[in-house]
Amino acid sequence: MASATSSPESASPGSQVHAAAVNGDRSALVKLITAEPQLRDHEDQFGRTPLMYCVLADRLDCAEVLLKSGASVNKTDHSQRSALHLAAQKVPTATDAQWSSLKHLPFFIHFVKHMVKKAVHQNQSEVK
Repeated sequence: MASATSSPESASPGSQVHAAAVNGDRSALVKLITAEPQLRDHEDQFGRTPLMYCVLADRLDCAEVLLKSGASVNKTDHSQRSALHLAAQKVPTATDAQWSSLKHLPFFIHFVKHMVKKAVHQNQSEVK
């Protein structure tokens, strides 16, 4: 990400795409990945992609943009977690005190639907 003394515009495109994803800046995200399509799967120092940041920040609208642009659902970070793993971690266990709130469940269900569709499509393309 940009340092405290630099403007977001002076940050690298890779940093900008992660910032747009985590902050839910859909228009900036579209602009960045339209100009440089490879940014849709750009990894940060932890191996996290913009899609992973969308999951971590509950930015489903930006996740949809990335998925529709062809972002990989199979990429994993340096801890071998995919975006789906990160989404699943947001759903509390049955013993978790947050279970009653189910705060992240709608996001998770919607996200999983998109991920499954995308994975099936990517796998069919690889088979051909």
